[in-house]
Parts: sequence; structure tokens; C-alpha cells
Amino acid sequence: MYILFNTTALAFFVLFALLFAGIVWLYIYSMRVKRRVKNSADKFSTDLQLALSRLDDTQAKLAFINQTEHRIRTEKKYENNDNGRNLLLSKVFQHKATVLFRAGRLKEAVKACDQVLQAEPSHVQTLLNRASLLGELGRYDEAIADFNGAELLDAYNPDLFNNRGWVQLQLARYEEAISDFHRAIHLKATAVSYFNRSKAYVALQRWVEAEADLAEAEKLHPEPELKKMMESLADEVRLHSNQAK
Repeated sequence: MYILFNTTALAFFVLFALLFAGIVWLYIYSMRVKRRVKNSADKFSTDLQLALSRLDDTQAKLAFINQTEHRIRTEKKYENNDNGRNLLLSKVFQHKATVLFRAGRLKEAVKACDQVLQAEPSHVQTLLNRASLLGELGRYDEAIADFNGAELLDAYNPDLFNNRGWVQLQLARYEEAISDFHRAIHLKATAVSYFNRSKAYVALQRWVEAEADLAEAEKLHPEPELKKMMESLADEVRLHSNQAK
């Protein structure tokens, strides 16, 4: 019985080891396949961007993108490879959204972002882009929902918190805006995030904190356009600070 037990245990151990080795091999193989697919998709995206850069007219660019989409959808080699097809389609729609955004066609750019997320639901940058577009269009609650979705996928993106804070400002949710700007500054302090937080403080008549944030923004060498807005806000802050004294 002692020998039988050991033989049985050894057989189970060997079986387990073979099974474990098989799982590890499959994992490594799948990772290699994913890496090859991603590299291929990235090269495709670079080539597509180069082709689009040679076209001057927006309509010509969109026509080329539509032709590329049709080719991908009808390629035989993707009949049994939905993941590969969707990854390429995601790249196509990302470029489409960029072309439409640069043309000022924001509503259509939102729809292109929708297409990206249908092909690649966890594409964080597209969630952020769509949220920003929705904010520009005044669709603030939808923008917040997208920012919240992006946060679940990437909770360390300073642009996410700065841009969501801006939307909170538009909704007069000043405390929520300040909280978002806090997080943005903690992750990466920028003149824009300090300026935005100062605007929230101004809305709450917290003049001392607003003045301090404007001073911090100034240290970070803001762009000329932002600097001009900061100077205008600083004049208002100083006026109210002096009145408070």
C-alpha cells in the first residue's frame, strides 16, 4: 500500500507538472501572438497616418479611410480572426476621429470614437477623447460618464482628472472640480491644472487659495494664451482680496 500510494502520488505529480507546463506554454505562445498582432497593427496605423498626411483635403482623407475600412471588412484572412480585424478597425476609426476633430466636425468625431470603442471597448485614450469632445459639445453628464469609465481602466492619468475637473466646473460642481484638480496636480503639476483649480477657488470666493494657485501656475511657464487668461483672473482675485482686507 505504501508503494502504491507513492506511485499514485508520483503519477499525479507528473500529470500536474505536464499540465502546468502546458498552461505556461500556451500563455507564452498567446502572449507572443498578441505581441505580433499588436506590432502589426501599430505598423498598419503608422502607414495609414503617413498615407493620410499626403492628402490635403478632409473629404479625400475620409474617402481613403472608408476604402481602408471596407478592405479590412472584406479581407478573407480575417474571416476567422475577429480580434485581428477589430484591432485594425480600431486604428482606422482612431484616425477617422482625428481627421474629423481637426476639421471641427465634433459630432462626427464623437461617432468615430463610438466606432473605436465598438471595435476595442477598453481603449482608454478614445474614452478620454470622446469625453473631451462631449464636454466641448456641452454634453457634460455624458462626458463625466466617459471619464468615470476611463478612470476604471487608468486611475493615474493626470489629463483625465484635469479634463473631468473642467467639466465639473461647467456644471458648477466646484468641490468635485477641486478634488479632480488636486489629483491631476498630484500626478503631474501643470500650469493649466493650477489655473483651473484657481478658477474653482474663485467661484467659491476662496481668494487666498486662488492667488496661491495662480502663483504656482506662473512658475510653470504657461503658454502666452493661458498667461493672458491668468493675468485677467489675477486682477479679479487681487481686487477681491484687497476688499476682503
